[in-house]
Amino acid sequence: MFSIVETKEELKRLLNFRKDPAYVELIPGNYNYHPRLTNCIGVYVFCLSSNQSYLLPIAHPDGIGLDKELIKKVLGKFKELYVWDKKAFFYHFLLNNLTDSIIKSCG
Repeated sequence: MFSIVETKEELKRLLNFRKDPAYVELIPGNYNYHPRLTNCIGVYVFCLSSNQSYLLPIAHPDGIGLDKELIKKVLGKFKELYVWDKKAFFYHFLLNNLTDSIIKSCG
């Protein structure tokens, strides 16, 4: 089960999990295009320690959008974030706390 985060207050509650690692996935506007050529309409966050999932809409038509810069600030405060494709993630969010899960699992 996941929660949809639509307010700044709800987004700030994610900071309670910042000391634990989390998996983050971007939700592109169109999966048929290169990540650089499509907008990020949301962010999925799975906190590994609590098994809680959060959907952070940015420009999703079915939700109230959050400010992309505010999401970047919150994600930047996490100790470690795992992503599927670090290069694709960097097109939308430049963060220092990312670990490419493909490389991590193979190395």
